[in-house]
Amino acid sequence: MKIFLMYGPEHGRTINVEADQYCGDFWEVRRTLCGFSYQLTDRKDDEGRRIAVAYRA
Repeated sequence: MKIFLMYGPEHGRTINVEADQYCGDFWEVRRTLCGFSYQLTDRKDDEGRRIAVAYRA
């Protein structure tokens, strides 16, 4: 599944994630070294990619 990262230090980046690659609670799909957690939402962008929003972990 293609995921678009919004906000935080990796805003605008697209990553590919398989369903078994979620790395934590709350649908976390990526965690950065500087302390941001990207969590998957139900929303999609104009290109059909799922959106993950950054939160300070």
